[in-house]
Amino acid sequence: MQTNPNLIVYQTFHKPFIRNHEVRWIQPIGVNGYIDDGMISDSYGINISHLNPYYCELTAIYWAWKNSKSDYVGLYHYRRYLNYCFDESWKDGFAFSVPSDSNIINYLTSDVQFQTVMHLMKSFDLIIPKKYASVLTTSEHYKTNHIAEHWELFISLLKTKYPDEPELIDTFDITNCTTVYNMFIMRRPVFESYCKELFELLNPIFWEFGSKYDSYNNRYVGFLAERFLSFWIDRNKLRYFEVPMLMIN
Repeated sequence: MQTNPNLIVYQTFHKPFIRNHEVRWIQPIGVNGYIDDGMISDSYGINISHLNPYYCELTAIYWAWKNSKSDYVGLYHYRRYLNYCFDESWKDGFAFSVPSDSNIINYLTSDVQFQTVMHLMKSFDLIIPKKYASVLTTSEHYKTNHIAEHWELFISLLKTKYPDEPELIDTFDITNCTTVYNMFIMRRPVFESYCKELFELLNPIFWEFGSKYDSYNNRYVGFLAERFLSFWIDRNKLRYFEVPMLMIN
């Protein structure tokens, strides 16, 4: 496995998809039993791979937390990339779709992208995709599109775990902007702290509700994690930078 010693972005795959096999700073990681040439698996080492149908990309995040040591850690999806270079994608909304083309893949995995992200990380604690803004508040959006009782337990546990932050927790009922995709680049100390609090909060929710839903709604742990990141950033007053997310069609 060839990786840059400073930054490793783990890119999750659950099926074959176009990728740059030569890039050194992006490490493909197979989830839910999938594996291919040049990949590692989230079932190696200390892992929660068996929870992938419910935890989604969090199983790769957990693997990186327990098994990697790079100075900076990132997470991509098999067809979702962050774009650090100021180009046409910055003119659109929080996400931008591009064709499935090797030239685009090579651009998004290029040395220029790597150099830019490393430059940004000199000034910021983490980089995230541009936040999503819905027509509803974050709370109402979740309860409308997912299972409301999951959200209610999530909020209850936040209030128990962070009793000094009632006003910040209440912002879920006010703001319509939140983090999405569980994608990021983080400094290692930030990543370590984030993972510890993330899994301490979400594991009890899965223990409470289990896997009794359809394949989409069973992914609720991953859905809740998206919203938690926004809260966690604000609570810790972290310096973050938003960039476009590009999705390969």
